[in-house]
Amino acid sequence: MRWSEAERECAIMGGHLASIIDEYENVFAFTWSGCLKHCLLRRAMQQNDGPKFSDVAKQANLSTPTLWLGRLVKLTRTGAYEWNDGSVGRHLDGFRGEPPSGTDLCLTMWLDFDRPEGSWNEWDCNYATGYSALCKRSLKRGALSVTTGNVFGFA
Repeated sequence: MRWSEAERECAIMGGHLASIIDEYENVFAFTWSGCLKHCLLRRAMQQNDGPKFSDVAKQANLSTPTLWLGRLVKLTRTGAYEWNDGSVGRHLDGFRGEPPSGTDLCLTMWLDFDRPEGSWNEWDCNYATGYSALCKRSLKRGALSVTTGNVFGFA
């Protein structure tokens, strides 16, 4: 799924691809996403009469340890940045010491252990990946439920 397709799926649920404004949100998003994938895998393994493990893993895109996040649209000299959903943050440590190359960047979060936990990566917005989408929406609209497939959300 391309970044725009992932964003569209999040918009259908009343949100946007996740914006990360501080270290707390980054840790939460990383931990929650990894836990969700683990829980889905465990449930699939326990269901002897249900779908095959490989079918559930494929449907939930559990083999791809990367999630689409929101898009950085503006960076300031003071280190603040703005996401496509309008939120502003200062947590550029998601890049793990490598500053972003510019603005209007589609971002992914790595969930595997080859890279530092919860690190971000710039990615081509138009590249059709097998990545899942991490959605976020305001609590004012109610909690965002987790859906099947490869679009996950939090409020």
